[in-house]
Amino acid sequence: MKARLGFVSNSSSTSYKIINTSNVHRSMYEFVEENKKLLQEYNDYYGDGRITIEQMLLDASGPYYTVFAPGAHIVCTFGDEDGYDLGRVYDYILRKGGKSDNFTWQFLSTNR
Repeated sequence: MKARLGFVSNSSSTSYKIINTSNVHRSMYEFVEENKKLLQEYNDYYGDGRITIEQMLLDASGPYYTVFAPGAHIVCTFGDEDGYDLGRVYDYILRKGGKSDNFTWQFLSTNR
């Protein structure tokens, strides 16, 4: 039998495949910047407007820093339990998949 002491969360994280469809290196910062509409969708459906694009860009430059080579398929995991706004937003809002000028993304799995 396993016992967990301390805080127990019902939170999960979600994995996505993000593909750089351009012919140049792109970063997570560029993904966030190019897809600002995703934050608006999140705030319209789940949020209260306290998450800002500026904070998400900071997260993309720090804990979520990723470089996507041209044509690269990168598995990224986002979760609301990690304490970062970018994780909270993308954990939920990327689930239906999508595409933008330089990226496509698709849902892979939910991890509990």
